[in-house]
Amino acid sequence: MGTTAHSIVQKTIAQEIETTGIGLHSGRKVKLTLKPAPVNTGVVFRRTDVDANLDITCLPEHVIDTRMATTLAHPANPAARVLTIEHLMSALAGLGVDNIIIEVNAPEIPIMDGSAGPFIYLLMQGGLRGDNGKLGRVLDIGTSRELCGGTHVQRTGDIGLFKIVAESGVAAGVRRVEAVTGLNALTYLQGLEATVDAAASTLKAPTAELTTRIVSTLEQIKTLEKEVAQLKGKLASNQGDELLGQAVEVQGVKILAAQLEGADAKTLRDTLDKLKDKLKSAAIVLAAVDGDKVQLAAGVTPDTLGKVKAGELVNFVAQQVGGKGGGKPDMAMAGGTDAKGLPVALASVLTWVTERV
Repeated sequence: MGTTAHSIVQKTIAQEIETTGIGLHSGRKVKLTLKPAPVNTGVVFRRTDVDANLDITCLPEHVIDTRMATTLAHPANPAARVLTIEHLMSALAGLGVDNIIIEVNAPEIPIMDGSAGPFIYLLMQGGLRGDNGKLGRVLDIGTSRELCGGTHVQRTGDIGLFKIVAESGVAAGVRRVEAVTGLNALTYLQGLEATVDAAASTLKAPTAELTTRIVSTLEQIKTLEKEVAQLKGKLASNQGDELLGQAVEVQGVKILAAQLEGADAKTLRDTLDKLKDKLKSAAIVLAAVDGDKVQLAAGVTPDTLGKVKAGELVNFVAQQVGGKGGGKPDMAMAGGTDAKGLPVALASVLTWVTERV
């Protein structure tokens, strides 16, 4: 009788997989990367924080301790060791993975939930491949990027992790829902976790207290903004008092055109009202500059409205600084984009008003 030779197909993973977790003994955040490996590689660990080129092969003779956790070490470099490998090794054995490279940036494998389950899930989402290049056991849920009937699985559990990432309207009464699943969902959530960690680090707060710290910071910003606004108002008011002496009286009408340093639109309006009250009979133009942008406010007292309109006055000035504006006869606002032309524009106010009074 003849004998039939059967070749043994070795398995590895179909694609690189990356995850993070916490080390049971160290409490440190650990980055774990699983990579496909060629035939006869075996299970190989690499400590990227020690020497990424040093292979710690999973062999019985490389086990140096089993008291608190199974610990492997490189025979020539005992510092290159890795522990708490039991759950990951159980997952590899259960799925029949023969060849894999396991990179870790800490002395131990992350504990995950304390079982082999999370590692099995990761390996299944990445897929398994035989040494003949064909896929072994892999979850294929199609290539559709829409959550529709076009993607079919035998059971909903095959989809794995599921995360909705966007929702929008595409037509009247029609909503579009976008999601990621499986390994892509895990990667997405890891990205969110990294963003939250970065925000917590920036605000110098524990992750669990991040929301409280953000609310506190926003309240502090609002308080500071109010204080800044009050200081600007006081500064502008002081500048307004100083400007009273610059007004030129023509036919009983006091004409004033000046620039206020550090003022915003509200400050211009408030200062304008105070100057009108103090000057009694006046035509006033106030300006503020922020970079190349110009803000203008013009005001005319009631007794002068028959001769001068604030809207006409502010437009006259605004045209000279590349802008336009408008408003009520007694008060008008405008903006411009040519701050260099402001000095000449303000100087022309006296002549313009004089011609009308």
